[in-house]
Amino acid sequence: METRREGQLREKRAGVWQIRWFVGRDAGGRRTYRSRTVHGSKREAQRVLREALGERDSGTVGPVRRMTLGTWLREWLEQVVRPRVRQTTMENYEMLLASYVESEKTLVARRLDAVRPNHVRVLLNGLTDRGLSARTVEYVHGLLSDAFRQAVRDRLISASPLDAVQRPPSRPVRERHPLEPEQLHSLLGALRGHRYEAAFLIAATTGLRPSEVCALRWADLDLRAGTTAVRRSLRWAKGGKPVFEEPKTPSSRRTAFLPQAVVEMLRTQRSVGGVTELGGLVFRTATGRPVHAGMLWQVFKRAAKEASLPPGTTQYDLRHSFATLAIAQGADPASVAGLLGHKSAKFTLDVYTHPSQEMRRRAAAQVAEAVGTPLAHPVRVP
Repeated sequence: METRREGQLREKRAGVWQIRWFVGRDAGGRRTYRSRTVHGSKREAQRVLREALGERDSGTVGPVRRMTLGTWLREWLEQVVRPRVRQTTMENYEMLLASYVESEKTLVARRLDAVRPNHVRVLLNGLTDRGLSARTVEYVHGLLSDAFRQAVRDRLISASPLDAVQRPPSRPVRERHPLEPEQLHSLLGALRGHRYEAAFLIAATTGLRPSEVCALRWADLDLRAGTTAVRRSLRWAKGGKPVFEEPKTPSSRRTAFLPQAVVEMLRTQRSVGGVTELGGLVFRTATGRPVHAGMLWQVFKRAAKEASLPPGTTQYDLRHSFATLAIAQGADPASVAGLLGHKSAKFTLDVYTHPSQEMRRRAAAQVAEAVGTPLAHPVRVP
C-alpha cells in the first residue's frame, strides 16, 4: 500500500485501485475518510488521489456527510425548495421525486458522492423507455440538476454528475389555436344562456386566466367604471380544498376592462343571485362552491365542438386569442402585456401572439404599397 499526504493507494486487482483519503473530523472529533475505486493504471489512480487531496486542501469539498442520494433529495426539498416556492410547485416536485426517482431504489440508495453521470442517464433513458413524455423527463432532469447544484454549493460534492448529462430534447411546442373573430362569435353563441357564459366572455375579452376568472369576487368589480381588479387566483390543493393565492409577480396584479355586455350580464347575475358566502365569489357552482377550472374545461369542450372549432383548441386559447386580436387591432405590445399581467412585452409577442393569415397578408400589402407594387389580390391597408 502506498501512502501519500494522508492518502492511501492500494491495488485490489489488476487494473483496479482503491484510493482513500482523510477529509477531516466529525462532530465527535473522530477522523473521517473517503474512498473511491479507480479503474485504470496506477498513474491514473495517483492522479485521482491528487485531485481529491487538492479539493480537500482548497476547501472545495467539506467534511464528509455519509448520506444517500435519497436522503439529500428530501433534505433539499424541505430546506431549500419549500421556503421559496408556492405549495403547488412543491407538490409537483414531490410528485416527480416520488414517482420517477425514489422508485429507483438502487439509485437513491447510493451515496450522494458516489452518483455518476451514467447512473442519471440510465434513469432518464428508462423514463423515456417507459413511454413518459419528453416534458416529464425534462422536469426530472431539471429537478436533479437543481438538487446537485445545491449539493455543490453546500460543498457536499465537488461537481454535479448532471454537468455531463445532456439535457433531454425540448418537447415540441403545442400549436396554439388563436380564434378568429367569427370563431369567437360561434363559441360564445354556443355558450349563450349557460351558467358560466359571463366567465367565458370575461376570459375572451380580458385575457384573464381560468384560475383568475374563478377567483373573482364582487368586491373586485367596479361595474360603474367597467373594470375588475385581478388580485388573486384559485388553485385546488390535495383533498379538493380550494386555495386562493396572491399573484406571483407584481405585474400579475392588474386592472382588466370589461365590455358593456359583460357589465350588463354581471349586473343581472348579481341582482338575481346576490352576494353570498365564500368571499362573495362571482362564479359559483349550483351548491355555492368555488368553480374548478376543470369544470369550465368540460363546458368549453362541449361548446367548442358545437362551434366546430379546430381540434385541440383549449380555454387557454382564449387568452392567446385576446392577445393576437389586440395586436391585430393596433394595440401597442406594452399595453397588451400589461393587460395579460406580463412583465415583458417581448414575452407577450413571442408566446401569446400568433399572426393570422390575414395579418400576414396585410403586412405584405403595406410593404408592397410602400414600394409602389400592389399585391396581385390587394387588401385594404389601414
